[in-house]
Amino acid sequence: MSVLVTGSRGFLGRRLLSTLSSHWGEQVHGVTTGTPSHPREHQCDLRDASAVAELLDLLQPRHIYHLAGSYSNVFETDWANNVLAAKNILDHLANTGSDARLLVIGSAAEYGWVAPGDNPIDENHPPRPVSFYGLTKLYQTHLSQFYARARSIRVVVARVFNLCGPGASERLFVGNVERQFSAFRAGRIASIRVGNLDAFRDYLSVDEAARLLMRVLERGKSGEIYNVGSGFPIQMRELLDHLLQEVGLDWSIVQEVERRNPTGVDVDTIYADIRKLQSLQ
Repeated sequence: MSVLVTGSRGFLGRRLLSTLSSHWGEQVHGVTTGTPSHPREHQCDLRDASAVAELLDLLQPRHIYHLAGSYSNVFETDWANNVLAAKNILDHLANTGSDARLLVIGSAAEYGWVAPGDNPIDENHPPRPVSFYGLTKLYQTHLSQFYARARSIRVVVARVFNLCGPGASERLFVGNVERQFSAFRAGRIASIRVGNLDAFRDYLSVDEAARLLMRVLERGKSGEIYNVGSGFPIQMRELLDHLLQEVGLDWSIVQEVERRNPTGVDVDTIYADIRKLQSLQ
């Protein structure tokens, strides 16, 4: 059986590829936009329908984990990478009558603004995205559900909350702090600069997330959304304290600075209701 992971060089993609390979061995293939580094890595522009069709015809995957996307917050860019790319995969599965199982990665950003008292947020909570990224991810979710209803595609959506672990993207809080730690130790910066640490978020280890994605794809019901998170809130201040302790640094090097939120909307608290995920036993 062939298994395909798009976005296989990303933070979560690398972990998922490793986890899947321990189960399926050489049947696991990755997709990248760069130059392939081994025979089971394939270059493909997922925005190109013909390129997607050629790749899927070649590999005939039975399981597809669609992790590729963008977080630019530029509408045209995120539309192409988060919506059009998913549509190209869904179209090919529909046009060929494939019964492959497809998992599409959503985001907690689809929920957007929530009141603190609304937590924990379940999958039926009204989405109110406050960024183009969250908006295009929500479009991707609606598109996946449409294909499940109208074309009987076996697709599920994993709505992933925040991830932590070494090697995170610098666009994420954990990855940004990790980069600053390295720069501080190298003497390139004199302090660790962070924004507001009062908010509460839901963080899950990237390794656990990879294992949970396998469960959602294999056991999830077609057309459904599943929150993938820890189910617990952690204040960003406490998270940073843990990160500092892990590398043997202390708060004396931390500088809190006021940073403008590009969305103009601050969400104080958001964390996942994971009862639906836990039901997939």
